[in-house]
Amino acid sequence: EKEERELVFLDYKKDTEKKLQEKERNMEEMKEQVEGLEQELLQTRKEKERIDFNHKEQMLLSLEKHSRTIETLK
Repeated sequence: EKEERELVFLDYKKDTEKKLQEKERNMEEMKEQVEGLEQELLQTRKEKERIDFNHKEQMLLSLEKHSRTIETLK
């Protein structure tokens, strides 16, 4: 009976270790996914800033052009 309990315990221990390793692998995969998403977010923010800057620049050029047109018409 003592040997049987030891076998049950060893089985339980092995199963627990296996589950723990699987959880650690899953955590590592999630960590990599999060890092990837953070990089995507950073790229998206940079792209948005670039688009916003270009849009503002175009608006200023357009405003300048209209100002010159108005000055010419005066």
